[in-house]
Amino acid sequence: MEHLNKGKIYNFFRSHKIKKNDTVFVHGNASVIKQIRGRNNKQKINTFWKHFLSYFSSKGTVIVPTFTYSLTKKKNL
Repeated sequence: MEHLNKGKIYNFFRSHKIKKNDTVFVHGNASVIKQIRGRNNKQKINTFWKHFLSYFSSKGTVIVPTFTYSLTKKKNL
């Protein structure tokens, strides 16, 4: 398996003409973590977001949707 790294993330953005001050909406599958080197999942997730977010300037915006399954269990948030 080919591993994901900072250079590949940056190349992806550039090849899709995403600029450092753009607004991007990110939705994906957590299984991407399997493509990142690290000792454990927490380290892999931190590495991914560190590289991902470092591409954007302070004028860029990253939007990540969140959700919970607790809504169907009638839990208060």
